[in-house]
Amino acid sequence: MRVASGSLARRTLVAPPGDATRPTSEKLRDALFQHLRHRLEHGLRDARVLDLFAGSGALAFEAISAGAAHATLVDASPAAARAIRQNIAALQLEAVTALVVRDVAAALPRLEGHFDLILLDPPYAFDAAPLGPLIAPLCTPTTLVVYEHATRRDSPTLPGLAPGDARRYGDTTVSFFALAGDSARAES
Repeated sequence: MRVASGSLARRTLVAPPGDATRPTSEKLRDALFQHLRHRLEHGLRDARVLDLFAGSGALAFEAISAGAAHATLVDASPAAARAIRQNIAALQLEAVTALVVRDVAAALPRLEGHFDLILLDPPYAFDAAPLGPLIAPLCTPTTLVVYEHATRRDSPTLPGLAPGDARRYGDTTVSFFALAGDSARAES
């Protein structure tokens, strides 16, 4: 597994061992971040990113590679935390990352400030709807929430957040959300 594009392109990443983590493919990450560069007014330059269910951290590292200023990665798995720490060290990103090893629902109320981009990539069987009210306080009117889920699943909901468009990548769909009342932000 490698960083797909940007300043860290082709740098190798490790994934947690076993089947508990489903890493986002390099092809999907590349397509998603190409889309985000064009969709966001200033691309990802200087963005604050939150990567929930971070796994290997690949999505956060793609964001930093594309110009994000800081990424907070959240995952409860000790194996994921070890892989993330190893990737942070290998990429020398200690100054621009923070790792929170905690259940996402427990971590969200403890996070401070707002984020420009929130990446939500839970296990496909996980119902993320209860996280919506916990994510909304971390958003501004310009925050974009990117939710990666199984294509076969019904359109996901995140209460407190307005659904927008979605992009299908085979078995995976990426749905975009913004603060409720700002659905234009989620569309593009």
